[in-house]
Amino acid sequence: MSPQDKEQAGEVTDLEKQLAHFRILLEKKWGNDHDNSCTYIYPDGTPLPLTPHMIKEWARAIVSSSLIYFLL
Repeated sequence: MSPQDKEQAGEVTDLEKQLAHFRILLEKKWGNDHDNSCTYIYPDGTPLPLTPHMIKEWARAIVSSSLIYFLL
């Protein structure tokens, strides 16, 4: 079954599973359990509040780089 067929049938594609997996890992590492926010802390201690869109794009970057590494 192709990814397009899975999408039309309402199934989750492999790419969507990978994105969700990395998003969850990022939320666990950088998330705050008390207020459901996420903050990246730079090595110098500067906090960067992460929006849901930023987390989604970060997960996409991880998946893209892992796919490139796999293809090499």
